[in-house]
Amino acid sequence: MAADPTPVSETALAEKLRFYASIKTLETDFHQVKDLRDLGMQMKSEGRLTLRRPDAVIWEVRKPARVKVELDSKGIRITSGEGKSATVQTFSSSEMSAQMQKDKATSSLHDLVAWLKLDAHALSEQYAITTTGTDARGQSRFVFTPKKPGPFASMEMELAKAGHLAKLVLNEASGDRMTLEFARPKVVKGSAP
Repeated sequence: MAADPTPVSETALAEKLRFYASIKTLETDFHQVKDLRDLGMQMKSEGRLTLRRPDAVIWEVRKPARVKVELDSKGIRITSGEGKSATVQTFSSSEMSAQMQKDKATSSLHDLVAWLKLDAHALSEQYAITTTGTDARGQSRFVFTPKKPGPFASMEMELAKAGHLAKLVLNEASGDRMTLEFARPKVVKGSAP
């Protein structure tokens, strides 16, 4: 039986996320399942996530179709396809801000990438955070509920016993649900530039 949810302080969250404090680069494979409630269907994909401190994230979907999203403090670059048939879209940080005002999908992507940085202070400011504790496998479970309405109704996070992100579930305000499972993390420790 799961424990009752208990609030998590910024300090307690920072302690749980200490695995990420000294990371310079993190690369991990992911499997993603998107449940589209209104259509009654699932979309599955897999790829690789790369996090480079202090502010670069690369989200590369390899199957079923290639899509690469590169985000840093300067902006975002989205590449669809590969080779001569690839299409590329780029947005500066200021263009991205304007686009997010109009486009819910762009806003969702931006929120996801910001969330993947796992900054306890920023997360505590944006979300009410609860935990049901640690399960028999040593995985810690958390639920993040936005303090302001946005594209996500809530997010669920599981940290592996070693401390790395094992699973992330995004419950969208639309009723859709995205489940991301991360495997084989490769970490380079050191100070971020």
